[in-house]
Amino acid sequence: MEGKVSKNFSVNAITGMLRNEKLRYILISGVISIFGFVKSFLFLRLFNFLDLGLINIAQNFIISISLLQIGIITGGYRLYCYKSEEIRSLINSAVLYFFFILSSVLLIVLGVAVVFFDTDISIYQLFFFVMIGVLSLYGNWVTCKILAIGKIKLLNRANLISAILSILIIFLFKYIGVWAALLAFLSQS
Repeated sequence: MEGKVSKNFSVNAITGMLRNEKLRYILISGVISIFGFVKSFLFLRLFNFLDLGLINIAQNFIISISLLQIGIITGGYRLYCYKSEEIRSLINSAVLYFFFILSSVLLIVLGVAVVFFDTDISIYQLFFFVMIGVLSLYGNWVTCKILAIGKIKLLNRANLISAILSILIIFLFKYIGVWAALLAFLSQS
């Protein structure tokens, strides 16, 4: 009898915890990280070294552009959490203005780099790398806004769908080559 009570208690405790949106956010984030590992292994199996190098460069663009946010995203998130709707609108406008300036500067730098440096990477791929980086950073901002207003269920759904979509897109590699990996990055931005 005692075993049944503790077993039911454990099941009830687990189902109760799974109803908690914040805990589900953490669990889904963990699942999405596992999907990231799966994607990495798929990349290793499906792409040659040249393509893997290009994928690595794209990831470096994404990471480097994320570093350029200079605290704008985290500071905006902190303010967004505690301010009125009117102030939130101003914060959002300021962050979007930052994205406009960042995108403009990155495109100018890209244009100068293409003119003065000879790379084996096409201008379209370089432009796409910059676009993925900026959209990834923007996705981070949207995530912060959704967390700030407490719509965790919506965020969980969006993150899970984009992670699954990014894995499915990789299987287009037979038709579009390395662009499948780049589109997978974009779909998860």
